[in-house]
Amino acid sequence: MFTFKVKDKEYKIKFSINAMAENDLMDRVQSLFQMMEEDGTVKIVRELALTIRELIYVGSQKYNPIESVEEAGNVFDDYFDEHKEQGDTDITTTFFGMFVKDLQDEGFMGDLLETMMKNQKVEKKKK
Repeated sequence: MFTFKVKDKEYKIKFSINAMAENDLMDRVQSLFQMMEEDGTVKIVRELALTIRELIYVGSQKYNPIESVEEAGNVFDDYFDEHKEQGDTDITTTFFGMFVKDLQDEGFMGDLLETMMKNQKVEKKKK
C-alpha cells in the first residue's frame, strides 16, 4: 500500500485480491512493458494513459473509492499539474513506477510473485 496527495486530498492505494480479481490489469501492465521494450510509438502513450487510470481506480477502491476511471484520470491530471508546477520531471513514469513497485512488493501479489520466483529457481536446479 502507498499513498499520494492531490489538492490536499490523500489517496491510499492498495491492490487487494478483490480489486485485482475484477480486471485484467496485470496483463495490461505486462503488455505495456513489452511495448516499451519493442518500440517507442504513440500506442504506448495511449496504453500508459489507460493503464494509469485503471491503476488509480482499482487501487483506490478499498480505502477511498473513486467512482469511475474517468475520475481516476482527473486525479492523475491534477497530480501531474501540481508536480509540473513544482518543477518535477518524469512525472508520469515515476507515478507509474510507484504502482508497479507496489504491485510487485506488497500484499498478496508480492507474496505470490515471490513464491512463483522461488518455485522457478527450484525447477531450474532440478534440470
